[in-house]
Amino acid sequence: MSTGTDQAGQADGAGRRCTVPGCTGQHVARGYCRPHYVRWRRHGDPRAEVPVAHRVRGAVSYWSAHRRVRAERGPATAQRCAECRAPAAVWSYDGTDPDERTDPAQGRRYSLDPGRYRPRCRSCSSGLDPARAARLYRAGASARGIGSLMGVGRTAVLAALRAHGVAIRRPGHRP
Repeated sequence: MSTGTDQAGQADGAGRRCTVPGCTGQHVARGYCRPHYVRWRRHGDPRAEVPVAHRVRGAVSYWSAHRRVRAERGPATAQRCAECRAPAAVWSYDGTDPDERTDPAQGRRYSLDPGRYRPRCRSCSSGLDPARAARLYRAGASARGIGSLMGVGRTAVLAALRAHGVAIRRPGHRP
């Protein structure tokens, strides 16, 4: 039976760090912390060039903040979108918290205050400006082109246009 010690006589992982340069994670196996070990198992490479965000005990993550909003205010789907009054799909941070946080892995901004979230439909929460999209669409731009310009999908553009009462053209027809 293994005693749980490495070749230097240290207990496995005791005081050892991940061998990936710049990583401060605790050693788990094969010289890697858990995320780098999992990457090594999946890809055959720890993918050292991709940073690993280690959890900080006691910190509230982006997803935990959203779970708190749902627990306190209920599902967003039971509400109307705060922007266009269409059925809401998600709780969206309104950007007004002076103590806002940023998710280190994704760069998403969030708040720990559930009152700083608004129910929004998918198109309004995506950063799509529906008034600008409608103006461009009426001027002859395609939904795909508007989506590319605004960084959203064609479907989100069409949903926002419909929610704002814009008549949708048949594919291939321009004014």
